[in-house]
Amino acid sequence: AFESFKKLAVDLSPSLEPAFINGNKLHLTITILSLESPEKIKAVVDIMASHLQHSPLKKPLSIRLKGLKILKGTPEACKLLYVNPEIPSQLDDFSRSLLKVFVDGGFASDLSVKWHCTLANSKY
Repeated sequence: AFESFKKLAVDLSPSLEPAFINGNKLHLTITILSLESPEKIKAVVDIMASHLQHSPLKKPLSIRLKGLKILKGTPEACKLLYVNPEIPSQLDDFSRSLLKVFVDGGFASDLSVKWHCTLANSKY
């Protein structure tokens, strides 16, 4: 579905192509972390590995993406295009417990889960 949407948008406006995320790299974002050193990056990788090892999430989940949105401003001045996912409760519970560990460790600033999937970003 993403590739079809991307093709339609780029056919209408070829200049949009560089802004679209590579379809193989689509991912869900939970929050933004503050990782200013290699040590912090390693600590977060270790936390995630441990959390995943003890996770009840052992099989693939189906996630529906809906609600095409822009980040701030008008469609003409849009810099970021995203969709919101419908998150299964077991994934939401897992992410909230992981986020709490990140906040407690000083890697994230708040416990608000900000689920989204970026489709296009013209800022980078």
